[in-house]
Amino acid sequence: MQRGRAASPFTGEVTVIMGATRHRVCGLVSSGDNKAQVDEFGLEHVRTLEAHLPKCRLPRRPDASLDAVEYLGRSYKLASIKGGDACSDVWVISAVAPF
Repeated sequence: MQRGRAASPFTGEVTVIMGATRHRVCGLVSSGDNKAQVDEFGLEHVRTLEAHLPKCRLPRRPDASLDAVEYLGRSYKLASIKGGDACSDVWVISAVAPF
């Protein structure tokens, strides 16, 4: 058992917003922030989200320039999408939201 920090990643529900359609998807979710980089390098403080979402639950590949993600009531902008190869069963998305 881990003490002092949340067990992450964990299974959670993420809403992928594709145009006017909202897709609720359960997947492996890890969230946090970039506090260490803010203190060390002076970067903008943002919340981070990484989710492993099954491809079979989405109609197409998420598009970082058009789509967004909602998690725990907060809207995140997609930063990167991985998993485009045919042998992968999941989309691995990384997203950020202002702190």
